[in-house]
Amino acid sequence: MNKRLAFMIGDPAGVGPEITIKALDEFTFNSDIQVLLVGDRRSFDRAKKIVGSDVNPENVVENQITSSISQ
Repeated sequence: MNKRLAFMIGDPAGVGPEITIKALDEFTFNSDIQVLLVGDRRSFDRAKKIVGSDVNPENVVENQITSSISQ
């Protein structure tokens, strides 16, 4: 079974999104870990530009997450 690790990207107007992106750029995760980012996509994209990152996670909606948890 794969493990899941969720990050709350924090306040869209704060530094949370930038810190989250820097952490994702810095660390290499095992292939058996699914990383979920929880937060506003526009804030995430804006923070990517600020820190100059090419991290590009897949967009998911709530029902995709809840259906995969119940399996």
